[in-house]
Amino acid sequence: MGLFNYFSNVAETKERHEKRAFQTHYFKTSYAKTKDALLRVAEANQWTLKSENDTYGELFFRGKKHHLIATLIQTSPAETAVDLKVQTYYIAGFNRPLKIIERTFQALAADLPLKGTGLKA
Repeated sequence: MGLFNYFSNVAETKERHEKRAFQTHYFKTSYAKTKDALLRVAEANQWTLKSENDTYGELFFRGKKHHLIATLIQTSPAETAVDLKVQTYYIAGFNRPLKIIERTFQALAADLPLKGTGLKA
């Protein structure tokens, strides 16, 4: 992760990210329980749920200085994958989007059993 990533105001997780903390996270739980845990994280951080689409497994949250799109995919009855995309409303990000992603995944892992990251790569 270079200088461009430090100043970027957008960050997202993916299956094959070079940093393990920003790979897709897999939890040993159902879609509904993962969604409920994410809603609790959003409430604790005072994010507003602006859009909810269970067909595509997407939740759109708005914070004071950023928005977050969470994609939840139930890969099996007892496993759900979570990807996050964060965009801040600053000219330069200064790693803020990455920190939001890290804190969100830490809060989810504290509430749900984590199976691993980047498992389908």
